[in-house]
Amino acid sequence: MSRPSRTQARTHFITGTLPVSSGSSFATIPGLRDLQHVLDEMGSSIRRLNNFDDVSSNWWEAPAVFKPMGSENKFVLLSNQTLHVSGAGYFGGDLRVESDNNTHALFVDTSNDSVYFGANSGAGSDNNFWVSGSTGSAKTTTVGTSVFGGDLVVSGALYSNTLAYETNNLVISASTHGLYFIDGNIQSSTWTDKTKGIRLSNNATEWSDMVGQGFTSILGAVLSGRSYQKVSGTIGGGGLAAGTGTGLSFNVSIISGVARSKRVDVFLNGVLMITGSSGELAASDADYQLDVSGGEAACDIIFGMDLDPDDIVTVKVQ
Repeated sequence: MSRPSRTQARTHFITGTLPVSSGSSFATIPGLRDLQHVLDEMGSSIRRLNNFDDVSSNWWEAPAVFKPMGSENKFVLLSNQTLHVSGAGYFGGDLRVESDNNTHALFVDTSNDSVYFGANSGAGSDNNFWVSGSTGSAKTTTVGTSVFGGDLVVSGALYSNTLAYETNNLVISASTHGLYFIDGNIQSSTWTDKTKGIRLSNNATEWSDMVGQGFTSILGAVLSGRSYQKVSGTIGGGGLAAGTGTGLSFNVSIISGVARSKRVDVFLNGVLMITGSSGELAASDADYQLDVSGGEAACDIIFGMDLDPDDIVTVKVQ
């Protein structure tokens, strides 16, 4: 009866360096014909994890700075490793960083010259910096809010569908230029300068006059009957001849000359009068004219007809 052949494997304690790397990473299990080749490939793999081209590295040493692995063109970072790119070093091709729940937590798209946070593409062809998020995610458990902890400075135009500010006061300043308001209806309006919209103010006097009238807010001025000034007086016992000033004084300095006919209303005994020029007044085509001979801040009224004693004249400046 034949006896089975015996195989003896003898191992040695390795005290020196590992064999020089002679292989590359495998896509499938390699066909190694003996233990020597197995150990060689094991040493090669360990060396690639330590330091690819340093033959003096010992297998028990901590991983060194990693380098590209020849034709594999890959490198590995362990949990205790950091990546440093110094000098003129750079990454070629796309750069993608994954988080636990997002495959594109950070993505640099080289073909589009764009940088994305939380997305792999942007919403338009004009952006090179895109931060993905969710509308209405602020103050919720939905991850979709971008926060800038310090000041945010924008050198160009700022476009926003909705602007919300909930802490302290929202200050929109145009200290050296005008501040204009535009809404979605301006393009179909008859406004002369559609690209700018309506200006908040024309000069510092308008702000001073508004405050001087006791208004502390713009809406307060609008909602207070839209009356900037209101003055009234009664004609004395001798009456008032046509072409004579009434003695009433009101300020029209913040209203342009062409707009005064629309923003100054004069009533005689409760009846709205018609304004006009001196020529229209002489031709009886108007009831009165504004008299700014004493200054725009002390405007008076000249009627084209005689006024009787106790007639009541009321002026409303809008």
